Amino acid sequence: MGNLILYDEDSVKENHKRHSKNFIEYRDTIRLYEKIPYFENPENPRFLGYMKEKIESVLNISKRFPNNRDIDFELNILGTTFTVKHLISCCRYSRQYYEHYSFIINYNKVPRSFLLSTYDRKSLEFTHLWLILSKNFVRNGKSKKIKAMWNRHTYIIIDSSEMINYMKKFELSIKLEKLRKLNLYKLDNGWYNDLTTALLFDKQKEIFDTTSKKRSIEYLIENAIKLGFGNTLNLSVSEMRQKLLDEKLRKERDKYFGINKEEYENDAYNLVLDRQKLLFEITGEVKSIKELIQEGVESGIDNIFV
Repeated sequence: MGNLILYDEDSVKENHKRHSKNFIEYRDTIRLYEKIPYFENPENPRFLGYMKEKIESVLNISKRFPNNRDIDFELNILGTTFTVKHLISCCRYSRQYYEHYSFIINYNKVPRSFLLSTYDRKSLEFTHLWLILSKNFVRNGKSKKIKAMWNRHTYIIIDSSEMINYMKKFELSIKLEKLRKLNLYKLDNGWYNDLTTALLFDKQKEIFDTTSKKRSIEYLIENAIKLGFGNTLNLSVSEMRQKLLDEKLRKERDKYFGINKEEYENDAYNLVLDRQKLLFEITGEVKSIKELIQEGVESGIDNIFV
């Protein structure tokens, strides 16, 4: 059986009384889960930037222009390159236009085309992805008159069957379908693009609602790992004895190399290492600490009851 190197011994010796690289990754991953970033909070204005990133992830972007106010990127479609200004809108209501999408064009003649993307604010479903050439003559709002796309301050699209049918000729339908398959996980207290984050915050809220106890994300992660990996290792009596011996030897070795006590006495972390080693010996696959934390949370979090 192959042996997985759990520690970089040279780096540990150089950083006496510090944590190993694996434990630093373990600790930093937990810290990342302890906060809800702006891109998972629809009430934050920067959420629009996050939604644009999601949309652009399904496009064939060849070049970006981060410091250009008029152009966002170059897009390759069937061998043709388009300079693009990307504008995004959710459906809004006004007395003049009723339900509508609104895009600020600001008489921008620089890009070859405009990408207009839309989403539903309640469901966060991506609803439309229109690519319109700047020189195209198109309708605006309720008006039947047409003029060049760039030649206006604001482009209004009424959310009516007539106008949406009119816009079908500009729809990037294949890209839109691909975009809709991207996962966003909804809970009562927010939207998350990561299932592990969703499970953690859902469990935290469930415990608080039922017991009035506020459990930290770190507490939930480590208990989920213990419950998940403790059950999935399926060790026999002799294997359990060997595991305890291995843990004892590891603690002695870690003390020798100056590993911090917080590390070698952390049961959840040691279960992650055990799982990492077991997978390597069975499959030859080396999973990262973050991947194993996610696996541990998903397999054990349902069993946490306090």
